[in-house]
Amino acid sequence: MKTIIKEAFSMKYTALLCLVPLYICCTDNLRGLADRKVENVVITSVTSTSVGLSWDRIEESRYHVFVHDSLNHYYHDQYENDTFAIVSNLEPGTMYNFVVCAIPIAEGPSSQPSDDLWQRTLPEQQ
Repeated sequence: MKTIIKEAFSMKYTALLCLVPLYICCTDNLRGLADRKVENVVITSVTSTSVGLSWDRIEESRYHVFVHDSLNHYYHDQYENDTFAIVSNLEPGTMYNFVVCAIPIAEGPSSQPSDDLWQRTLPEQQ
């Protein structure tokens, strides 16, 4: 009986040792962009109802642009495949916060969010 228990314990222990390196290998491959951050987000254009943005490229990714108003209420988000976006349908004369995250084309977590960028749309033209 002791021999059977010892063999079963030994097999279970060996199986766990085999699985741990596989798990570490898989999580290493799925790290995605978690340690990256979208940099140099700048305003490229402003109208009364839109704001243009651009940023530095992160290879093998697409981008998620988040927009909040000055009270930090969610306003809009959109996905982009390139390093620029024009966010439209904004309210004239309103302050908005823009944040960009990179999303890996392959699997894995998104990047850290860019630094906040604030911009007020132009007042409504009369």
